[in-house]
Amino acid sequence: MFADPLTTADPLPKPTPPAWVAFADAPLVPFALAASAGLLLDRYAGLPFDATLIAAGVAVVAWFALQNRSPVAVGLLWLAVAGAAAAHHHWHRHGHPPDDIGAIATETPKVVKLRGVILEEPIAQKWNPDPLAPVRRTETESFPLDVTAVFHESGWRPASGTVRVRVERDPEQPLAVRCGGTVEVVGRLSKPRPPGSPGERDEIARA
Repeated sequence: MFADPLTTADPLPKPTPPAWVAFADAPLVPFALAASAGLLLDRYAGLPFDATLIAAGVAVVAWFALQNRSPVAVGLLWLAVAGAAAAHHHWHRHGHPPDDIGAIATETPKVVKLRGVILEEPIAQKWNPDPLAPVRRTETESFPLDVTAVFHESGWRPASGTVRVRVERDPEQPLAVRCGGTVEVVGRLSKPRPPGSPGERDEIARA
């Protein structure tokens, strides 16, 4: 006797679903997308901080009132997450403490004395030789400085914020500073300049 292969053969294994299916079924994916939408809206539309915070609060209250009784409740919860994310992003970019160094910076450079901690290793700026330009006898190094104090007439005062320090030096004498070191610098402080032409690097956006 011969067995019937159609009835005795093992069933074919089911194909493995693609990874995006499991990702889409994750319960926190809608909240992550809502938070991302709030961040992007505040980044490119500049939403008012008060409006986003009020929208998040109203959405939470409405969700508590409608939960398990209306399909709109889930959308209100997503709206609350988006509003909270937008408010957090706005505060992170535009909310500064009273002692922030940006409060004394102006568009016109002025001499200041700062104390702070170097956040990254100094980076030397390479200059392309130009036969028509005068010979440069100095090189430039830059590093971000986490400001801890600013000097006034009455002495040192606590300060906060980050500034980009640029130092011109002799090519044969590199800076003797390293990341994590505490330094005092004297120089001209000014706000970042907006781009002068399309395509030019935006220092304000990088700040």
